[in-house]
Amino acid sequence: MNIKRLNILLMLLLLVMIIICSSIVVNNVIPVTTFGEEYSSAKAMSVIEANSGRELLSKNSDKELAMASTTKIMTALVAIENTPDLDKVVNIDKRAIGIEGTSIYLTDKENLTMRELLYGLMLASGNDASVAIASEVTNGDIDLFIEMMNKKAQEIGANHTHFANTHGLDAKNHYTSAHDLAVITSCAIKNPVFKEIVSTKRTTIAGNDKVEKRYLKNKEKLLNTYEGCIGVKTGFTDNAGRCNVTAVEKDNMLVICVVLNCPDMFEESARLLDEVFEKYTNEIVLPIGYIQTQVTVNGGKCEKVNVFNKKEFNYPLTNIEKSLIIIESDLPDELEAPIEKDSAIGTIMVKLNDQIIFSDSIYTMDSVEKQIIRTEIEDIIDNWAY
Repeated sequence: MNIKRLNILLMLLLLVMIIICSSIVVNNVIPVTTFGEEYSSAKAMSVIEANSGRELLSKNSDKELAMASTTKIMTALVAIENTPDLDKVVNIDKRAIGIEGTSIYLTDKENLTMRELLYGLMLASGNDASVAIASEVTNGDIDLFIEMMNKKAQEIGANHTHFANTHGLDAKNHYTSAHDLAVITSCAIKNPVFKEIVSTKRTTIAGNDKVEKRYLKNKEKLLNTYEGCIGVKTGFTDNAGRCNVTAVEKDNMLVICVVLNCPDMFEESARLLDEVFEKYTNEIVLPIGYIQTQVTVNGGKCEKVNVFNKKEFNYPLTNIEKSLIIIESDLPDELEAPIEKDSAIGTIMVKLNDQIIFSDSIYTMDSVEKQIIRTEIEDIIDNWAY
């Protein structure tokens, strides 16, 4: 075979490949990385965009695993939500003293505020702080506090999670999944007090008879090395391995990265975050007023009423997915008066790969009063009355 013929064959082969790839794009068969299982050195991982709730990367994300001190994310959230005054001085429960594992070394009868205990919990990962916090919130009923943690998990849809303690030491029936932990963190990081605490790199809190002050340093190393990082929590036990939960605000996205049982947890978290910010951009898929039209009104003082969608919808998308978005609306041909302003009279939906990712009502912009039609008989009666 001469070189000229070989070149022609190669050109034909390349053309066939281009045609095949083009047909795949047209028929939307390109796999969406969001719902696939990605390679990762973690036993399980999940990366979600917190505002939309979309899972962007995953591996074994629903597998129930031990989570070590990342447990304290829920401990802190429940405590913050159930403590009216975080600067109230706490009486340290004796059961908090001498808890094994990481500690802020609480002693009997010392005085700390709930806020200081929360810093000790989330920065220094104090197991003793977790027990002192739980006891304070529930007037000594630590089991009740754990019930509150489990109730909160169920409320926010963390259905592969169960807490048996407040600190994360290995225990029977104490587990979560990577996706659940991302959901829990997504909820927690939107609390301004929680966010302030976990994004703090260093602070000091009250000491005791052994030390004048406690100097706390955040164990989340990505706070110092990854652009936009705002915390959140590390953890380790023999059973759970090395665990890390990271939150990053960047490029108009709030991304939560969870790795469970991951030997290189910081490096792997950074790699996964890089992959997300490279692949996805947060798009205004549906702006307010995308639908601005009129619907005919029967029996009204106005013949038509203006209608619109009042919610903006943002969603993280890959470049390919941007062209696959479909927006559909369903409106009646006509309405009957009277009509109140802000009445829901239709529906707007956003679809990606035939899956509904957002839906909301379409509303009336104005009110329309009913037109009163007088009959000839009514006119005669009114005239006769005079």
